[in-house]
Amino acid sequence: GQRADVPLDTAVTSVGIFPVANPTYARGATVSLSITGVGQTNPPGVTGQFAGNPAPQPAAAVQVNVGGVAAEVLSAAADPGTIGVTRVAFRIPPGLSPGPATITVTVGPSSDSISARLN
Repeated sequence: GQRADVPLDTAVTSVGIFPVANPTYARGATVSLSITGVGQTNPPGVTGQFAGNPAPQPAAAVQVNVGGVAAEVLSAAADPGTIGVTRVAFRIPPGLSPGPATITVTVGPSSDSISARLN
């Protein structure tokens, strides 16, 4: 029977990239990553249910950077046959130098990064 006021810091999105074992990508190649935490979708998804058709897309803007360079985002939509997973397809910028690079996926105000190798 007691009341307590607690501030909650909520975010519209909270992006997380699913782990990729030893990611190595060719410069100029089309790549996709699985992410979660995209927030509201269009059309709206239903928590705990498989994505419908058409596949829901994040309502917030999706951006990808590879080694600090903006990558062309080709698509971002719910991954068929999964619950709460969005597949982001993008093109690795061809002008990057080979070697280690950080890939950052941003949806709205939230982002997550993974380390990769470019060849």
